[in-house]
Amino acid sequence: LINQKRNISRKLGPSSEIKIDSEGATLISGKLSDPVKAFGNLMEGLQNRFSKTQRYTTIRRGASRKRLTARKITLSQEFPDIVWENIGPGYSYRLIIGEKSIDISQREGDVVRYTVSGLKPGIHPFGVEVRKDDQTVFEASMGKLTWLTNEKMARLQEGIRVLQTAVPGDDFLLAGLLEEHGLMVPAMDHYQKHFSNYPEDNDMRPMLVQAYGKLRLEKLRQLEAKRYFKNLDEE
Repeated sequence: LINQKRNISRKLGPSSEIKIDSEGATLISGKLSDPVKAFGNLMEGLQNRFSKTQRYTTIRRGASRKRLTARKITLSQEFPDIVWENIGPGYSYRLIIGEKSIDISQREGDVVRYTVSGLKPGIHPFGVEVRKDDQTVFEASMGKLTWLTNEKMARLQEGIRVLQTAVPGDDFLLAGLLEEHGLMVPAMDHYQKHFSNYPEDNDMRPMLVQAYGKLRLEKLRQLEAKRYFKNLDEE
């Protein structure tokens, strides 16, 4: 439970009953932890992002592909994975980061995932070529990859520590914090974990749809958008 007015949070135990009024929450039965200080403007930032998610829930048929990767992405030593959509069987890829290129063989599944290493902090141009039979069939549209400095990562880790102290085990809010810092891949991972654990939380599902959209994972975005509208219809 997060009291935005007082900037505190409390953990509610299972099968508990509480009363909520203007002063906050009062325990009737079960477990309710003591209040702890919350975490800056995360909830406000989450609300602002949520208001922009609806455009990602649009279901398009035969959408043309102009680029394979996100326009910009943030990575770090702690969160070094980059993703893009798998075109299908028979295709391989060439990941380009600055002057370096990495050939990546065919993969199964909807998503290609690669762990980046050896980058210096700062901004690097990046893109992914699609290849078939040793020929490039889709040129890379270059984006911007930011590798976080140790100082910025240390500040983020402190934010993560505060968040996990305030609301331990909350994957949804952790995803929001990571997204706020541009770390879309781990944000996606924690959104996926949240909706795997709480599939009935359909009202917030557009946040996962938006994460897929920002990462250019169009197959997953379309699938999740359809699931969102199907659950709305069933309600």
